Amino acid sequence: MLPPRGNQNQPLEYGNSLLLCKRSEVSCSKKNTNQTSSALCRIVRRCSCESRNPTIASFRLPAYVILCDQGSAEGTVPESINSMCGMYSFVNVNDLIYIVVSLGRKLARIDSIGNRRLRKTISPLLGILVVLSMVWIQPASASLSSWSPTTSYPTSIGDIDQNCVQSSGFVYCIGGYSGGGPTTAVYFAPLSSSGVGSWSPTTGYPLADWLGSCVADSGFVYCIGGNVGSSSITAGVYFAPLSSSGVGAWTSTTTYPTPIHGQSCAVSSGFVYCISGSTGFTSGVNTPAVYYAPLLGVGGIGAWLSTTAYPAPTYLESCVVDSGFVYCIGGYFVGSAVYFAQLSLTGVGTWSATTNYPVGDGQQACIEDSGMVYCIGGWNGSYLNNVYFASLSSSGVGSWNTAASYPTGIAGQGCVTSSGFVYCIGGYTGSGFTSAVYFASFRDTTSTSVVCSTTKVVDSHSTTCTATVTDTSSGTVSSPTGIVTWTCSPSAHCIASPFSPTNTCTLSPTSSVGTSSCSVTFHSGPGKPNTVTLGATYSGDTDHFGSSGSTTITASS
Repeated sequence: MLPPRGNQNQPLEYGNSLLLCKRSEVSCSKKNTNQTSSALCRIVRRCSCESRNPTIASFRLPAYVILCDQGSAEGTVPESINSMCGMYSFVNVNDLIYIVVSLGRKLARIDSIGNRRLRKTISPLLGILVVLSMVWIQPASASLSSWSPTTSYPTSIGDIDQNCVQSSGFVYCIGGYSGGGPTTAVYFAPLSSSGVGSWSPTTGYPLADWLGSCVADSGFVYCIGGNVGSSSITAGVYFAPLSSSGVGAWTSTTTYPTPIHGQSCAVSSGFVYCISGSTGFTSGVNTPAVYYAPLLGVGGIGAWLSTTAYPAPTYLESCVVDSGFVYCIGGYFVGSAVYFAQLSLTGVGTWSATTNYPVGDGQQACIEDSGMVYCIGGWNGSYLNNVYFASLSSSGVGSWNTAASYPTGIAGQGCVTSSGFVYCIGGYTGSGFTSAVYFASFRDTTSTSVVCSTTKVVDSHSTTCTATVTDTSSGTVSSPTGIVTWTCSPSAHCIASPFSPTNTCTLSPTSSVGTSSCSVTFHSGPGKPNTVTLGATYSGDTDHFGSSGSTTITASS
């Protein structure tokens, strides 16, 4: 058995598997110690957690609670958060870093040792570590590039959006519906900035299934419910390991409390939350019920527990999770309504209405990236190619904005994100199922302006021209980086090499946040003055779209 990692009264990890210790099933012993790797930090308690559940192998869990005094805890916490030590405390549990904060405090997320991304916020309460709330991250605002085609799916398929999952730079698509009916086929492919690589078949799903919901977490995929025939809905739940070689063997695990399809499931902090859906095939069978369960890795899924019902029964809504909140968009029978709630180990909190979606539809594919939600396509009587995005926060969903339209009207496609890109697979276009796959990048919009020190340059004189590139996104902005290329037109009124030292310059940040600039020298000739246009084109970087600007001056050729 692998050594455990985690902290008491939370999911305890055995490699990729998880175990839950209830308070009545654990014992903690307090040991005072002064062991520390830094004089600026002191370990104030050490606990061991021992399972008394006969169904769980006995184990002990050492946990060190480290309180940081003023200054940094060099060698104890990652370098990126050393400067925060005077404000916050940290818990080091078997080489994983957790944040310990007071009630109600919200923090930015941090990287753990080993670059593992953690979003848990925990608090010392009555001498026992308990989960308090999720970390809130101030969202960055971005848009989408135009969509580009990439490697087609092996078959025309109608995957409901969450039947494709992403893990470690690969996409895995499970089941779905094609013209011939539901399928057991499973395919996977690598993802990159160039698109989707070659698709390969892998271990088939145990059921010919569609309209279920699949999620990925810690190297495993979990698929819940679905439609397994023309008049049959399943409560079956299966899971399998994921790797660069494909999907491993599927194993049955704890069944859902009721046969279900069209629900939307999402993962947060080792738990899966499944919202609403339909228990039948006729009107009036949509359910507002919400259930959640722990994800146990090699142990499958734990017991399902009922939690706060959704405000209205719906079907084929799309839910995303960000920083400990779940946001559910649209769905049939609720129109353009959007609701959100906080998540915890005790379930879903109170649901609140937030900014309505721009259209009332269902089967749109919504995904989250860097504190933003992006929703693609959907059906509201016609198949939509609209793409909308909005910021996410603990107050709800911000204003919806329009991004680059999808290449075709689409519903029921599967979309995933990876390393700043979104990839959408298959779907139904209104005229049939499609095997087309498209991808786009998440980047901030920019504007470029050009100003020269004088507007008239004659008789072989010169002037300095500056291009200023500004991040124009509505949320948190960052300074653009990269190259600006200069042009002079019409060429007949410009000398052979009008810019020095070259016709390019490299951006540097200015004193204004989100703004960068660079300059070149423009030269005129000895001839007759004419009006010329000086253009500056910013090529963009990994976080910013390109843009261009220009100005006109009088110059001799």
